[in-house]
Amino acid sequence: MSIVIVQTDGPVQWHVNLSVSGQWIGVCDPLGLTEEGRSLGDLRQNIERSIQRLMEDLTSTGEFESFLRKRGWRGMPATGQLQQDPAQYRMPIQLVVHFGYTKR
Repeated sequence: MSIVIVQTDGPVQWHVNLSVSGQWIGVCDPLGLTEEGRSLGDLRQNIERSIQRLMEDLTSTGEFESFLRKRGWRGMPATGQLQQDPAQYRMPIQLVVHFGYTKR
């Protein structure tokens, strides 16, 4: 398995709120993704899985490079890594927790 580092201009922000039902909801506009979790740790794991699935889908459809390029990002194999399938994708993320509840 190879590791692909997605280089961005800084951590990709996920805006996080606690829902009235007690779920943590994370929204990432640059990726067009929304995830939820029972705790912040659970949310972070779900986010990482969601990013992995998105990058795999983009790679399988040949859209990976153009998706990154449109955002000013690029994908690079980790140092010393040979490109093999399936790849594991790494991207710097930041959870920005907002206080108050969301209605979801």
